[in-house]
Amino acid sequence: MVWSFFPVTILGVVFLYENLYTLNSRKSYFSALSIFLAFGFSFFYIVPFNQLIWDYWPSIPVADGMSGWVGGWAILCLLGFFITAIGCKSTKVNFRRPLNYHIDTNKMHMPFIVGIVFCLICQIVVLVKMGGYDGYLNAYELRLEDSIQNYNPYDGFGFLFTFSESLPNLVAIYLVLFIKDKSWSRDVKVLVSLLVFLFLLNMLFGGLRGSRSTTVWSLFWFVVVYHNNVKELSLKLLVALGAIFFLFMTSYSLYKFGGIEGLQGLWDKDIKAQVFEQKYIEDSEKFALVRDAGRADVQSYILKTYWNDEYPLSYGRTLVAGAVSFVPGFLLPNKPVTAIKEKTGIFWSDYSFTDSSYTTLLAGGYGEFVINFGIFFGLTFFYIFGVVISWIDGYSKVFPKDGVYNLIVPVLVLLSIQLLMSDSNVVSQFLFRFLTVPLIVLLCCPKIVKSNN
Repeated sequence: MVWSFFPVTILGVVFLYENLYTLNSRKSYFSALSIFLAFGFSFFYIVPFNQLIWDYWPSIPVADGMSGWVGGWAILCLLGFFITAIGCKSTKVNFRRPLNYHIDTNKMHMPFIVGIVFCLICQIVVLVKMGGYDGYLNAYELRLEDSIQNYNPYDGFGFLFTFSESLPNLVAIYLVLFIKDKSWSRDVKVLVSLLVFLFLLNMLFGGLRGSRSTTVWSLFWFVVVYHNNVKELSLKLLVALGAIFFLFMTSYSLYKFGGIEGLQGLWDKDIKAQVFEQKYIEDSEKFALVRDAGRADVQSYILKTYWNDEYPLSYGRTLVAGAVSFVPGFLLPNKPVTAIKEKTGIFWSDYSFTDSSYTTLLAGGYGEFVINFGIFFGLTFFYIFGVVISWIDGYSKVFPKDGVYNLIVPVLVLLSIQLLMSDSNVVSQFLFRFLTVPLIVLLCCPKIVKSNN
């Protein structure tokens, strides 16, 4: 086990050094590169380092020898870091500045109001179908009593959720554009008040069905747009907000796994232990860190599987399936199965994939590329990842902060986390769900052209 600490530690040092260098060079806190480096320190160092110390491998069917595979994974990821840098450096965004369009805040109200009302109507349709918020919560409780594979009360609602759960995001953008020229909007009390309001709104529009990411990503979106258009926030305040977001992610697991009664675990350790035991989770704190901030064990096990030729390559099949996964079933009734088919075969070798029997583990970007192209050709993921980061940051510098692009750029910045953590189907659904409605509304808003000066 000892040798595997060395590549993991070197990888952590590289990410820490690059992150500090980026901050010292006064690049944006919210650039895709900055988020990648900050999250990467946890993803590539903190999580695998602690897993090695704890010898903790949740959901891994055969944990013997995992430490050695984590060391090999770290060496490949260290190589991947330099490939990512090549991808970043090889991509240049040469875009002229005549498209200096700003949202006309004096004439934006009607598109936003129409969009918000439409989303509200969609939420009302959801509640009517589910019997109000009582039925909404009861459906979630019933889901917890059985696995999502056997009972998913929200099956068929995905397309509707895209519109209903966009309401908080529309409200967030609208509020920022509305207050950005007001002197009182720069007060930290205003920021906190709006965050609380948007948090409650997000809980009513998606949060109560156990979706932590819907809430956290929406609040992140608001903070970035506020930072860019109203007042640049200090690093100290951003760290405090990040800590609060992380506290929400960990504590909300009690609701995610235990429903309303599970929240009693916030002050009752026995209930907390019972909630996680029902999900076969022995140590909730370790599990939260490993599953919410890393994929080292899952990707290392995938590497072991393909190194030993224990499962056939998919040759891009899962990536194609993931790319079309957001298309509603009524438009594409025979959608191809996503990477859950391959992952079930890898992690549940004694079981065959069925509609009611599959693993919910996420392989992450590199893990899925290994599933498709093998260990070494899978490293092309990191080059593509670097190109994406470069494009996001390049275009964010070209367009005005209150223009259409930069008002949705926080969602694109989150790709620096999503691509590392999620499979292609999750990424495509994330983009579709978060961008569709806001982008339509913003494109319908009247715009004005301002001088570059």
